[in-house]
Amino acid sequence: MFTAQLSDASGNFSNPVNIGTLAGTSSGTISAAIPLNANTGSGYRIRVLSNSPEVTSFDNGVNLSIEANPFVTITGTTGLCEGAPANPVANPSGCTYSWNTGETSQSITVTQAGTFSVTVTNGTGCTSSASVAIQQASNPQPVISFYPSLTVCQGSYISLYCPGYSSYQWSNGSTTQATSIATAEHTLLQ
Repeated sequence: MFTAQLSDASGNFSNPVNIGTLAGTSSGTISAAIPLNANTGSGYRIRVLSNSPEVTSFDNGVNLSIEANPFVTITGTTGLCEGAPANPVANPSGCTYSWNTGETSQSITVTQAGTFSVTVTNGTGCTSSASVAIQQASNPQPVISFYPSLTVCQGSYISLYCPGYSSYQWSNGSTTQATSIATAEHTLLQ
């Protein structure tokens, strides 16, 4: 049996990590995997051990670099409101992006609910992926209160009040949570 071992980041084999094995007694290829918890560094070395006969090879003679995979997050809007798209953004910036939609920008525009994933590749070629579920949100239905009451005299004003929202757009141009109208006007909250 042959075992491939990885040194520490300075090329020292005092506590090597086994990264792959090959059963048999003849030559072949050892499939090896760098552990996910390996520290980043540029002085790693690899060597091979044999158990029959017991032999430890010299290391590979060239320093190897282990780079960190990018830590990928998706931020931005994740709910679709009627007439307004969601805009998920992949982080970190300064990388290349590959979304499951085929788009390659850092941010995409989503108009339908679904699960969207992105693979991010950093400058050293290391990759990571993340996904986000975009859901259809229901548009809030405003409840409008009247002041002073629904009974008003002709030619007077009535106040319309609709608390609890972050933005307002009344049909008379008002953008506050309350607006006053003459009794002959029609005013809608959009």
